[in-house]
Parts: sequence; C-alpha cells; structure tokens
Amino acid sequence: MLGGLDGCFAAGELDQIPPVPDQGTLPCSCGAYLLDCPCWGPVLRIWNERYGTKLESDWRSIQEKFARYRHLPRIMSSQFVRGHMHARWLRVHRTLHDSIAEVTDAAWVIDSSKRLGRAMAVASDPQACFIHLRRDPRGVVASLMEPIARNQSEGVARSLSGMTLNEAIKAWLQAERRVQRIARFIGSERLIQLDFDQLLAEPNATLKVLSKFIGTQAPAADKTCREINMSHVASGNRLRIQKTLMLERVDRAALSLSESDQDRVWMRCGRMATSPRQKTQSRPLRIVMFTGSLQIGGHEHQHVQMAKGLAGRGHDVQMLTIDECGHDADFRNMLGNVQADSVLKHRWPGPLRLAQLMSAWIPLRKRLNQIQPDVVYAMGEWSNWLGIKATSHMSPRPALIGGHAGSRIALGRRRIPQILMSGGPELDALITNSRDGMASMLQDRIRARRSRVIHQGVDVVRFFPNPHSARDLRSEWQCEDKLLIGHVGRLHPVKNHELLLDSFAMLPNSSVLCCVGEGGASRHDLLKNHAESLGIEDRVLWLGARHDLTALYSAMDVLVLCSKSEGCPNVIMEAMACGTPCVGTNVGEVSHIIGTHGRIVEAHTPDAIQRAILDLLHNMPSSEACRGRMMELFSQDMSLTQTEDVLLCATGMHSDIL
Repeated sequence: MLGGLDGCFAAGELDQIPPVPDQGTLPCSCGAYLLDCPCWGPVLRIWNERYGTKLESDWRSIQEKFARYRHLPRIMSSQFVRGHMHARWLRVHRTLHDSIAEVTDAAWVIDSSKRLGRAMAVASDPQACFIHLRRDPRGVVASLMEPIARNQSEGVARSLSGMTLNEAIKAWLQAERRVQRIARFIGSERLIQLDFDQLLAEPNATLKVLSKFIGTQAPAADKTCREINMSHVASGNRLRIQKTLMLERVDRAALSLSESDQDRVWMRCGRMATSPRQKTQSRPLRIVMFTGSLQIGGHEHQHVQMAKGLAGRGHDVQMLTIDECGHDADFRNMLGNVQADSVLKHRWPGPLRLAQLMSAWIPLRKRLNQIQPDVVYAMGEWSNWLGIKATSHMSPRPALIGGHAGSRIALGRRRIPQILMSGGPELDALITNSRDGMASMLQDRIRARRSRVIHQGVDVVRFFPNPHSARDLRSEWQCEDKLLIGHVGRLHPVKNHELLLDSFAMLPNSSVLCCVGEGGASRHDLLKNHAESLGIEDRVLWLGARHDLTALYSAMDVLVLCSKSEGCPNVIMEAMACGTPCVGTNVGEVSHIIGTHGRIVEAHTPDAIQRAILDLLHNMPSSEACRGRMMELFSQDMSLTQTEDVLLCATGMHSDIL
C-alpha cells in the first residue's frame, strides 16, 4: 500500500538480499531474478560497487551478530550498537538504501523485513521510522501453526511443518516483548502503531494516516486500496510473491483454531494483546462516560449522544463530568434514563483551578471504585489524563478509552494534560472523530494499544427536510424570496465569524444571513460592530441559541462554515441530513463529509468563500442526494456500532459487528 504513495518504493524484505555470490537466486515479484530485474539489477550493481570487496564478509558477520543478540534485553546499549559492528552495519544499510533511492528516485524505502534483530539495529539510525502493525495473537498463532511452503532453486518447492500451539504462543510472546523494547527505545516520534483489523476494514483511512506520518502526499479520496500491485518486491520465498494481492475485510486466520485453543492463546497472550476479539458477549458492559461538563459544544453533544445510544443497546451507562456547573438542560433531556453526576462539586477560582484539576483524579477514583465499571470512555484532554491517573492502580482495573474531538494540538491550559500523557502509560484504545485529530494525538506522543477514527454520526430521524416549518420561518423573517445563508455555531474566534461576515458582504443585497449560536456578550458586540462597519447590519439575523434546528436547516438555502479548525462538525451533517448543501473551509473532516454535495474552500479569504457560494447556487445538488449521503455514510447507528465494537474489544469481549 505504501509503495503506491508518491516518493515511496516498496522494496520488500531487504534482510533477505544475499551477498554477492547468491544475488542471482533471489526472486523479484516481476518474475525475474534480482540481477536480471530491470529495477533491482542496477540497484545491486551500484550497491556492490559502492561498498567494495568486503560486502560478502561484512554481510555474513552482521547476520551472525543479529542471530546472536536477538534475545538480549538491552541490545540498544550492547556492544553491537557501541562497537565496530554497528558502524559496519550502518554502512551496509545506508549504501543499499542510497542505491535504491538513486535508481527509483524514492524519498522513502519501505523495508518489510520481519527479523527483529534488524529492527533493533535500524532503530539506532535517526532517519529511520517504524510502522508496527498490531494483530490479534490468535491470528498470529494460527499462521505460525500452518505448514510453511518454502522455495528452493529452480522453482522447486518444499513444505515445512508448522509450530505446535505452545511453540507458536512462545514465539508470539518473545516477539511482542522485543517489539515493546524497540518501541520504548525509539519513542513515538519515529513510530506509528496500527490495528490490523482497522487496516482490513478501512484501508483508505489507514493509508491517509500513514501518509501524514511519513510526510508524503495523501492518496486521492476515491482511490481504492483494496488492490495492491507488487511491481518490484524482493522476498526470500518465491511462493509468497503474487502479482496482485486482495485484502479481506476480516482477519480470518484465528477462525482456524478451535475454541479451546483460542482460549489457551488468550489466557497466555491476552494481557499483551492489542486487538482482542473474544467469542461472545456474555453480558452487557458497565460503562462510565467521562467528560469535562455538559455545556453546549460539539464533543459534549457527541458524548451525550453516544451515552444514550449505548444505554439503548442494553449497556449499563453512567455519565460523569469533572464540573457540576454548565449542565445544559437539552443535554440532560437527551440523556433520558442515563444518570449524570459530577466529580467536583465546586469550581475553585483563579489560579487555584489548575491545582483543583491536577488533584481531581482522587475523587474520580473513589467514584469509579463505587461504580466498578468494565470500561471508562473519557472525552477531552483533562478527562483522558484524569482517567489514566484514576484507573492506574485500581483492582480490578477497567479498560480506559481516550477520546479526542478536535483537529488541532491543544493550547493553553488544555496543553498541560497532553504533556503529562506524552510517552506515558498506554490507553486501551483511542477514538478520534477526525483523521487530523488522530494525527495531532500521535504528534503529542499519546500512546494507545489500538486507535480508530469514528465519525460521531447524525440522527437522521431527528434531522429531516421540513418544508412547512421552513416556510413559516422564512415568512417570519420576511425573506420568502431572498437568498438565505445560514451559519450554526457558538460565537467563538475559532468559528471565524469575521470571515463569514466579510464574504457575505460581497453577496447581492437580496441575501440574508442568519447566525445561530450564543457566546459571550463582548464577542457578540464585537461581531455586531463588525457587521455595522461593513454596512450589512440590516441583513444579518443574530438568533442566539435555538432548539428548532430542523426547521432552521430546512429554511436555509446554503449553510456556510468558515472555521479555522474543526474535528467532525455536527452542523454540516445535520444540515445535509435536512437536505441543505454546505460550503466549508477544508479543515478536519469537512471535505470528507460534504464530498461532491457542496463546495470545499482551500483559501480562508472572503473572495474564495463568496465564489464557492455562488458556484454552489448555480449547481445545486438535490435535497435527496444530500440526505442520502448522510444516511449511507454518517448515520448515528453506524457510529454507535463502531464505538461499541471498540469498547468490546478493549474489555476482551467479542463483537459480532466487525
């Protein structure tokens, strides 16, 4: 998959490339031997010339050292790393990679070698990055137990018997421990950990995360990753090479094990496993949803929506917040029978607030000991860190799911918990609502056993086209025959209302702008003064907080979102579920949500916004098409299913959903 990105070359298993006398016996996926391959032939000739006559002896001695040191726990500080062998290996490694880069013009050489000794040595190269694909141990054990088809010269194949169950379990445990040592040594700046199940289910999303990690251009949104073309991949086993590989949606290797064998593997490997999928869900989960407060906001709405949905599926759900203040009445009504309570009863003033937050894990742990949950699903920077602190020494310890709903690196006081979590204990799972949010968490070195991007989804039953209520509103505002531009969002600088007003001022005088949302009085006055300076104060409706959102969305001709930063904005999904097309700046998941049923603006300028609105008005998508996209790709039920699956996996229960 990475070989299809710009500037990347999938080299295959570089540790299998033999010294000079045996280079003619290794196959390439193009069908030729390496020396006869139009790609590998020039690479090997340049490599042999640059390294010199000692290539064969140095290569063999390095391989012997790898075999000798592969089990040592402190290989990074051993005599291999500090001695002359390390310098010799770096020369072999870099000359080979430089030769590949010269012939292929690749900025990145993808080495899929599986020998951990080589990975340990590569870790000392500051230019090397690592991808750890984490898989269910039962699938790995089942693969190790299968007979192995090997290839000899002249295309003659022989079959080797696989490992026994105990041998396969022991091999997995040894490999996992060495991988964890490598991860601790190199840190999260040069390491990305991916879930094998997520790769199978969402290869395009995984590839986009990888492209951000290595700093190359992401693939086109409509590009499929199911089919993988292996043009010039080197492998030690000819039978492993195929012209085309197809990914299945489910890892089926574990299904070949009997239920008793699966139980044995899980009992010995379950604590170190990162993608558990048990057989059946024996009982509903006891879930604590933990967030900052129940104020009006996108991620609060997402968390409340999820709590209600999980309770509707039979789980025992309780909502905990850090602060008691700011509990929105609409959110409490939305929770229904889900009990909501707060950890802190009073908010300390001024600089004492930070001290209060830093010690809030103590009352949180007391509440969790009373509730005894199976899983804690935290949302937000402070909630994630407090959850880690509170559950760290609990017995039994609940699974901890971290949540992030933004797309930017946290700033100000919210930056403190991110720093405290950086490189610290692992979350059992990390859920973000946007790929940019996942990238920012990885950049902050937030560690998690598994991670997944899940859009929160929209309630398509609540939000639907309502032309009758729309006509009533337009009549009330006296704009039946006028162009109605809408915006829904709190009055906060990140929503960039100044850009919205500047672009609206360039539209015809027959247009009206309605702004839904509330904020501080100073911010509201500032925006009203800005509208007056543009001479459009008579054409702007400041509606404040409203509860009739379905009618509002239906009344709008176009919804415009000019935000500087977003995760997965609810307002766009809600508007499109009501059949209203949208114009949005290219932040967070806006472009993925809108697709071709609106306009995406790259430049944050009034001219660009105004042109996008006029272009959309000349080529309006149908209301049915906008709503159909939400029902197909962003329904609340789909989001709930994906989240429930992550919770079940984190607690060791099997989900039949994947």
